[in-house]
Amino acid sequence: EFRRVLFRSTVDASGRVTSAAYEPKGSTTDAAELVGAAKSAALKARFTESRATLQGGTITYVFRME
Repeated sequence: EFRRVLFRSTVDASGRVTSAAYEPKGSTTDAAELVGAAKSAALKARFTESRATLQGGTITYVFRME
């Protein structure tokens, strides 16, 4: 069984995530443990540098439940 957690993220020009907000639409769980783990991972994510000062998008984390 899988659980999906989505985050709306903002990324600066250096590729660092500057904000991550839980997005209930599209997520299949709101369990605090999973949302917290996904947010921690989202804030550590790094992307390719860009000329754009600020970029946004979603990051999806899928947890396999055992």
